[in-house]
Amino acid sequence: MAPSKDERVRHTTRQLALGLLPDLPAISDSILSRIRESMPELGRPEVLEPGRAACEANCTALLYGLVHGATPSDLEPGADVIESTRALVQHGVAHEAVIRTYHLGTSFWSDKWAYVVGQHCADPTLAVAVLNHGVRFLLNWLEVVVARLTAELRDETERLAREGSLARVAFVRQLLDDDVVDIQSAGRRLGYDLTGPHTALVLTQHEPTSHVHLEGVAHELVRGVGTGRPLFVHVDAATMWCWVPTPHPRKARNPPSSVRVGQGEPAKGLAGFRRSHHEAGEALRVARLAGTSADPVTRFGDVELATLCSRDVAAVHHFLESKLGDLLSDTGHARRLAETLRVYYQCNSNARAAAAKIGVHHNTVRYRLERTAALLGHPVNEERLATELALHLAARLQVPLKSPVQDVQ
Repeated sequence: MAPSKDERVRHTTRQLALGLLPDLPAISDSILSRIRESMPELGRPEVLEPGRAACEANCTALLYGLVHGATPSDLEPGADVIESTRALVQHGVAHEAVIRTYHLGTSFWSDKWAYVVGQHCADPTLAVAVLNHGVRFLLNWLEVVVARLTAELRDETERLAREGSLARVAFVRQLLDDDVVDIQSAGRRLGYDLTGPHTALVLTQHEPTSHVHLEGVAHELVRGVGTGRPLFVHVDAATMWCWVPTPHPRKARNPPSSVRVGQGEPAKGLAGFRRSHHEAGEALRVARLAGTSADPVTRFGDVELATLCSRDVAAVHHFLESKLGDLLSDTGHARRLAETLRVYYQCNSNARAAAAKIGVHHNTVRYRLERTAALLGHPVNEERLATELALHLAARLQVPLKSPVQDVQ
């Protein structure tokens, strides 16, 4: 019985593929040359060896697939293919560039297969069938390999990004702590000028379930602070450190509600890089103590006294209660009295100036000050330093509220 057309196609394909086996090294070298001609960026010496290994592994897999009549389910790339492709990523070759090399290689193989079929198949009908069979095999192989390698490349890229991020965080932590630092070398490594003026920001996401891209928020914030090229350090999923090189920063714009920001004061050089970062962290610590009453962006300059006085939270609460007493009550009346006293101190104890600033009659200010003195247990101008400090801290820190006092006015 004469063999069927399909059997003749498979047999001819196998014979042609077997005939190509001795040419495998030359075919692999030719593909590598075509890729390097089309993609000069891959001509770097460190990329050449993994590129050659990938060509050899893929050419061998392709040819043996044709010899053995492999089906699409048999076309999974082997460990050598995956390993050599991962090596390309490790040497900085982009995902898109790696995939393009596979398209170039498949194009070369299609041309090669068409040439071999034309040279050895005298029967035009059989030649067309064998050509189509080989090309279909090549395209199926390309589809399967690209899908698998896309996943591998994504995993490898993410792994390298994680390792790079961890190394960057570790290096910046060392920069913040070490006494001896080559500031020029460190700046080159970070891509950031450490010799100039810096304003630091610390961002935290205090609602982890909120879907906020913290790095995107950071980019938006630093654009509002200054125009220099910033430094970003992604410390963890909920924390970012930023430095903006500007001597005259603006206050960062408000972030999304799930993000809190501490902003340091501008300072110069490596010492300033460290100090502004420390200040940003301290401002954020005070913002946490203030709870829901904190500004979305807390500048160190606005809370400097609070940072100095709030290390021992229990002692702060005791100090506020002892100095302000019932002025800490959670009533509109107590808040009006406290605000009036704050403005009165700001106006150098001038009741008329305070009344003008608040927008009430000066007799109202005097009445409120009398009520305040009754709550404090002494005239408002006695113990002014401690009382004014207590008012400042109470405005910036969340303190236990006392039972309401009677609202007379």
